[in-house]
Amino acid sequence: MKALVRLYPRAWRDRYEAEVIDLLDQRRPSFRDALDLVVGAVDAHVHPQVGSAVIPWTRRLPGLAVLAAGATWIAATVAVDPSGSSSLSGTFLGLSLLAMTVGLPGDYAIRRGRAILAVVGLIAAGVVVAQIAPYPVAVVIAVATVVLFLAGALALAAVRAEIGSTARWALVVGMTIVPALALIPFALGLLAIDPLDLTIRWLLLPYGAAWIVLGLRLVVRGSQSIVDPPTGVETALVTAPGRSA
Repeated sequence: MKALVRLYPRAWRDRYEAEVIDLLDQRRPSFRDALDLVVGAVDAHVHPQVGSAVIPWTRRLPGLAVLAAGATWIAATVAVDPSGSSSLSGTFLGLSLLAMTVGLPGDYAIRRGRAILAVVGLIAAGVVVAQIAPYPVAVVIAVATVVLFLAGALALAAVRAEIGSTARWALVVGMTIVPALALIPFALGLLAIDPLDLTIRWLLLPYGAAWIVLGLRLVVRGSQSIVDPPTGVETALVTAPGRSA
């Protein structure tokens, strides 16, 4: 029940979270209490009255980009043409990767610069090794490299959406790694389906769904975009030596 309080905006939680949790501890919460919390959370986002009441429209942009990444990924998956006569799936896939690229950069990522560089380095190494390794090792490495990229991008989006570490790992493993492991037999040619459609599509759809969920969360909560000033810039300018408010 206390987890439902996390649905409220941060400004609301900073002011009321401790008080609400104390009330929940005083008696056994009912289903009506849970429903009231969910409805109240929706209202708090739609009609914010605590802290910064108005979220700048620029802070909706990352969420819209993440939402577009999920939608176009699902479109690419649904549009898969086993005959190869249509390039529509590739077009949607390219748009999805572009939306990911637009939606991920932000001031929040600076604190994770080393981890991001390490993942980028592993991806580069995987691309090189996949080119020279013998089959089927090259196939496994290629799949692992793609999964590493997709998992890293999804994890970074989850960090931006302020998803806790436990839920973030569950999201990445459940929506990226598990479906990828299920695809390895197809990639190695151990299992053949004609046409190669529904099975692979349904294994890839959860990944797009995860991006849509994160996008909706970011649109509602807002997140610093690349057009917003970096966090703390205003404070740094005010408190810098020789400057005053």
